[in-house]
Amino acid sequence: MTTRVEWSLSSRQETAFRKRLERYQGLPLEQRYRKGTLAAAQMLARPIRADSPVGKTGNLKRSVRASNYRRRAAASQHYNILAAYVTPRAPHAHLVIRAHREVSHTGKFLGGFSTPNPFVDRAIAGHLGEIVHIVSTELFGGA
Repeated sequence: MTTRVEWSLSSRQETAFRKRLERYQGLPLEQRYRKGTLAAAQMLARPIRADSPVGKTGNLKRSVRASNYRRRAAASQHYNILAAYVTPRAPHAHLVIRAHREVSHTGKFLGGFSTPNPFVDRAIAGHLGEIVHIVSTELFGGA
């Protein structure tokens, strides 16, 4: 059984987040965009960690990271919209998030399927728009 963690951006957190974004104001557009989206992804990492299931080792919870996409030489010709992402990096994360067949250590199908636990989607469901709005208004002057 999973429970949803209620999370809201407090005024103190929002002020600190806006202050962090103010440091990027004078930078060129590409740097502003990369640093701003990484800051937004880091803000979303905390509720994802809070909502992640904890097993024997806790590796899944500890593996949640925010990171920039790598720049590729071929991709420099095209404008890359996705600059940052936040996701669990544990090797078994995809097995927890999506359902999978239950198999033995030898690979024999045991006849059942695991229950999916899309904790990343649940954790950021109501907050993604709020974070994107803050980044767009602070860094790009959008409404």
